[in-house]
Amino acid sequence: MSKYITQKKGLFFAYFILTLLASAGGIGFAFVLSEVINQAAAGNMRGLIRAIVGGIVFLVAAVICEYLYDRAMNRMLYYAVTSLKNDLFCAYFRKNSADYEKENSAQYINEITNNVNNFSDIYFSNVLELPMVVLVFVIAVVLCIVIEPMMLFVIVAFSVVIAIVSKKCGQVLQNSTGAFAEGAEKYLSVIKDYFAGYRLIKNYNRTVAIVSLHKEENMRAERLREKNSNNGSMYARVNELLGLASTLTIMGVAGVFAVKGSFEIGIVFAFGQLAGKIMQPIMQASEIYVQFQAAKALSEKFDESLKSGMENREKPLKKSEFFSGITVRKLSFAYPAKVEDSEESDMTSVIESGTAAAMESTTDKKQERVLEDVSMTFQKGEKYLITGKSGTGKSTLLHLLAGLYDDYEGSLKYDDAEVRDMDAESLHSLVGMVSQDAFLFNDTLKNNMTLYDDSYREEDIQRAVRLAGLEELVKRLSDGNNTGLDVVVSENGSNFSGGEKQRINLARAILRGSPVLLLDEFTASLDEKTADEVERAVLELDGVTILFVTHKVNEKLAERYDARYEIG
Repeated sequence: MSKYITQKKGLFFAYFILTLLASAGGIGFAFVLSEVINQAAAGNMRGLIRAIVGGIVFLVAAVICEYLYDRAMNRMLYYAVTSLKNDLFCAYFRKNSADYEKENSAQYINEITNNVNNFSDIYFSNVLELPMVVLVFVIAVVLCIVIEPMMLFVIVAFSVVIAIVSKKCGQVLQNSTGAFAEGAEKYLSVIKDYFAGYRLIKNYNRTVAIVSLHKEENMRAERLREKNSNNGSMYARVNELLGLASTLTIMGVAGVFAVKGSFEIGIVFAFGQLAGKIMQPIMQASEIYVQFQAAKALSEKFDESLKSGMENREKPLKKSEFFSGITVRKLSFAYPAKVEDSEESDMTSVIESGTAAAMESTTDKKQERVLEDVSMTFQKGEKYLITGKSGTGKSTLLHLLAGLYDDYEGSLKYDDAEVRDMDAESLHSLVGMVSQDAFLFNDTLKNNMTLYDDSYREEDIQRAVRLAGLEELVKRLSDGNNTGLDVVVSENGSNFSGGEKQRINLARAILRGSPVLLLDEFTASLDEKTADEVERAVLELDGVTILFVTHKVNEKLAERYDARYEIG
């Protein structure tokens, strides 16, 4: 993870120089203070004025150096955190579906937000602050040895005692912090499912039950927060007491040496400053060690995520064109029963049982065989209807054709290219998939169609609008200042009907221009009239190989397909 800190060489060099200057400023203040006190004790007004003026100039320079040091460190943290988040986000989306679905989306969100921010606090920040801490410590130790070695012994002895007591209190705080973090993650996962199941909850009239469950989870999480805050307060107060007691004792011992004539009275105050520079690293040593150990665990988790993303990206076969057709031979497949409607079925379990425990049990599912010895052939440019009862593997076949899973048995080829061997980007450029769930981003209609690809020409976008039957919608949404394509889609497309959302979904696939179009129950949630209109729009597409999976066949349009397969 150190590469994220040192990626900007010029900035790193500036940070190193500023660390030296800021360290010198931190130590130098002790002797500025010492000189002011010595001149005052000697009754030398002119010397006192010189010491004060010189001290002010020194302090201004030191503060400027420390400010520049802080800015350099903050900029390095900015680059480190943004780079790590970018790399993790890319890695998640490079995973294949089987690996991606092993984790709940709340866990990905937690890792890229909370975990990265925690890692920044306990690793990046500590690594960047450590050079100054060590440098100041070394300088302070050397100065103590030069002025009075016995004072170093007193300071170190107090530091060890304080470190032991602080460690005991810190362990309590560490345990409660871990419990609070786990509780927060669980709460986030639970409420994510509740929000995802909003419509189901309303339809089943289970709002009261879900509100009650949320209340329990919320109270549990906040109790852990309160306990952690109390332990943090105890830890801070104990350290405050120990710090004040040690300062008083050390300055008292230094005063004894001053009375005996070992050094001037001003050095007593200098030792008060030097003691803090020596004691703080010793006291924090165990805490820093614990934080680095915690950072190690997070670092290994990040490395695993980054590595898995790269592994899934590296496949040998690249294919840019589609020539003859698709062949499916003796295809068999089994996967954990986390299929299209898993979120809804999981939420139903929670609602019907009325306990959060049911949610946890839904993740414990055994593998089930979905496809068994299936063989089919699809010719380029033709349109196929794939039917069968629910649960017979129709959607799974499309998922395999789209490359979402590659651990199948048998053969699945585009021309002569085996799907499991194809580079993901090559496969996705050949295949477009439209599912029943027409997901829309909270952005403009145009960005929802182009998916943030600025390379599409305006005429291509207008063609997709026309072929998908969106012309009337775009015209209706237009006003004097904006075209309908600039209208912002509400969250989850709530300002559009089901048919409109599916037309937008279809427009995406048309705009992309993939030679193969996989349609997965994409009219299932539409009324009969709208479903008929959308399916007719699909059948009008020329030169596209279409596989339309459905359990509700429109017999009026069925004859327009070149062939029909039934699974199960």
